[in-house]
Amino acid sequence: MNQLETVSKNCLEYKDYIDVNPFNKIQIKFREPAALPKIIPLHTVETFLLTMYHQYQTGKTAYQKRNCLRDIAVVEVLYQPACVFLNYVP
Repeated sequence: MNQLETVSKNCLEYKDYIDVNPFNKIQIKFREPAALPKIIPLHTVETFLLTMYHQYQTGKTAYQKRNCLRDIAVVEVLYQPACVFLNYVP
């Protein structure tokens, strides 16, 4: 619930437009966000790409192959600068 919704619901209750705010009975627990690693290890990226290439080769339909190829292109574009920086050639 954003701040505007909170203010408007409290305002409705304050001005006696509503007797009871139904949101007061909701019990919500927010999870703490998990900390993600800033760097993905190179062997993980290699495994990820190898799996994607395998799925591309074993794709049964043109739709599966096209989507795998798209995903491979995105991952390679994202990780190509890191590979160039590390002088790594897959």
